[in-house]
Amino acid sequence: MGSHVSVQAMCLLRLKQLRHENLVNLIEVFCRKKHLYLVFEFVDHTVLDDLDQSSSGLQEDAVRGIMWQVLKGIHFCHVHNVSRVTIWVVFIGPCRPM
Repeated sequence: MGSHVSVQAMCLLRLKQLRHENLVNLIEVFCRKKHLYLVFEFVDHTVLDDLDQSSSGLQEDAVRGIMWQVLKGIHFCHVHNVSRVTIWVVFIGPCRPM
């Protein structure tokens, strides 16, 4: 169990260090009563807001722009060796103080 905690801590540290305009930044991580809490930066506008505004869907140019931002964010993560496996490790196993 101890090795999982150290891997989890390393993954969280990596996620906290990521800074990119197309990523929502992880600001703080803490554990209380065996629950892991991740605090992210505030985002005042999301794609869901755009979808709520448009009953007929988004325009092609808007979708193209959103996809470009997503791809740039994913590329940044991969260049810095962060994958869905890194993120998955954070969410499995018990919460332990780091």
